[in-house]
Amino acid sequence: MNINLIGPLKSDLSEVNSHDFTIFVDGGLNFKDGFNNYISVGDSDSTSLKHDIQLDPVKDESDYFHALKQIPPKTKNIFAHGLYGGRLDHQLFILGETETILIKNNFNFFFFHDNNLRILAFSKGKHEFSAHGNFSLFSFTDQKILLTGDCKYKITGFDSKIPKLSSRGLSNIGHGKVELSCESPIFVLFPQEEI
Repeated sequence: MNINLIGPLKSDLSEVNSHDFTIFVDGGLNFKDGFNNYISVGDSDSTSLKHDIQLDPVKDESDYFHALKQIPPKTKNIFAHGLYGGRLDHQLFILGETETILIKNNFNFFFFHDNNLRILAFSKGKHEFSAHGNFSLFSFTDQKILLTGDCKYKITGFDSKIPKLSSRGLSNIGHGKVELSCESPIFVLFPQEEI
């Protein structure tokens, strides 16, 4: 099952499948036109609209945290729009909350900005993705990975450890299908100028 997660940052939604179940995160509700199967979660600090799950603005966790709790358990792919960019502190905490949910669930996150894929986030396991140009890997935990396929810098064998938040996975180059195995959640970043 695929779902959409729509945040408050302006983003081109023309290629989003509006028939998939959608969770609007706070100001993302401003983009609800054309969507029928959805819920909204937020404290209305970035919209004047009321939410299905209306949060108190004085809370310990973000609207994004509360939206993630609404993801159905049988979900496989989450297509996130309007959640990439903006304030750096928000971006970092979005990635941290994403990593936390990936520890407990077998989801794949695809973060888009104007229909361009910017970040892939995978739970532990074997994955494939397409890369044409620069990409980087990072992890919030020390882990062993295998990186093979159509990429310039493979990570295999004794060399396979990637320390948390290190530059070990920085600036690889993809030429097609890349295969990745990881023992905990991992993020694949695509620099804007390369897409």
